[in-house]
Amino acid sequence: ATSGLVLVQLAGLLLRLGGFAQFRLRSWLAIFLATFVIQGLLWLIPHRGWDAWVAGWDPHYIYLPMVMASLQLNLYAALVPQARFLILLVWFVATLFMAGLAGFREVVLLSTVMTGGYLAVLNQLIAQRVPISLAFEHTFALAFLISSVYAGVVFESLRRDRLEMQTLRRRLGEMAHTEPLPGLSHPRQFEWL
Repeated sequence: ATSGLVLVQLAGLLLRLGGFAQFRLRSWLAIFLATFVIQGLLWLIPHRGWDAWVAGWDPHYIYLPMVMASLQLNLYAALVPQARFLILLVWFVATLFMAGLAGFREVVLLSTVMTGGYLAVLNQLIAQRVPISLAFEHTFALAFLISSVYAGVVFESLRRDRLEMQTLRRRLGEMAHTEPLPGLSHPRQFEWL
């Protein structure tokens, strides 16, 4: 995930070097460093066992990293407004990290957070007098949300398939170790002892 966020930032830098975008290099560097700090903290949370405090509301550790990815992507959109449409498309790539774990609700909720951040960036750009067609931007944001609903349906199917596969593996393991009629341990089980 970190490499994807870094690639987005490097693409913004290439746009600036090519003369297609203008922003202060200091701002870019600050966001670039913030990416490593945020991603480092997100990596430390499960690797140090700190994820126990989010396990109640984020058992698969999806929400916190994705909300932070949304924040970071929207920061990039604010820095490089010319790339804001690409950044929304990058969000769909980011959601692939949730495949099999997230369902409809998670995908739609997190994509709504991303869209809210995108609309906040638009308001900031309008305040800075960046020429923006609000009708087009709102239509694009709506299309993004509709696409997210469809993606949510697909992700729900993947999540259900994953859960069904887990159940089948567990049952297969039980069947390998027990006799079907009495439910006692299979005689081959004792050969291992």
